Order: sequence, then C-alpha cells, then structure tokens
Amino acid sequence: MYGGTKIHGGAENYLGAMTQARHCVTLRWRLLFEQERHQQLICQQVNSSSSVSETGGWCDTAVRVVHVTDRPLATALAHLFTARSVVGLGDGRGEYRRLILASGHVTRYDAFDGAPNIRNITGGQVENVAVC
Repeated sequence: MYGGTKIHGGAENYLGAMTQARHCVTLRWRLLFEQERHQQLICQQVNSSSSVSETGGWCDTAVRVVHVTDRPLATALAHLFTARSVVGLGDGRGEYRRLILASGHVTRYDAFDGAPNIRNITGGQVENVAVC
C-alpha cells in the first residue's frame, strides 16, 4: 500500500505509483509558488502599511513596520515548549522563532506566515503558507 492506495502487480505498479506521487508533490509545490507570486503582485499594487494580500497575509511594508514582538511572551513560550518541536503559524518576521530558538529550550522551530514575500523578508527563516 502506498499513500492509502493498494498496489497490485509488483514492482512495475509500485514504480508507477511512486512516479504519480512525485508528480503530485511537484504540482503542489508549483501551485504554492504561483499563489505566492500572485499575492506578491497584488501587494505591489496596494502600497500601504496596513495593506494585506487576498489571503490575509500582510504585505511587505506592514510586515516590516506594523508587526510587534512581545519578548516576555517569547520567554514564557520557550519554557513552555522545553524539549519540544514547535510550529509557528502567523509567525511574521520570525522574531518569536529567533528568540525561542536562542533560548536553547526547544529542539526545533518551523515558522510559517501568510505574507506573500515573507521568505525573502526573513532570509528563508519563515516560509510562506496560505491556509485559507
């Protein structure tokens, strides 16, 4: 069984299923890339510090100017997540990721945000994801 699908007929069918699965993953990544690029273009048209993309992600200026980080909260979260992996959704510029990882308490922290250009803004520390 591969990905919930029964595979009959041995290696040939298994290889076919693997090829199909790789194709699906490639299409998903391509779709995410195209969606991110589309939202970046929308943000270029709307040039305001309070502007958001169609998916609700903040555009570049808002991410850089409006976002606020609560350092005491980050410290408390770091202690709460001691010896655990963390996934941050809506992580903005990745300040919580940076502070919590720097504490040494967590084993891993993967950060995601809906801002269309967040990967570039954060140097790859936060990945773009639209969850709508």
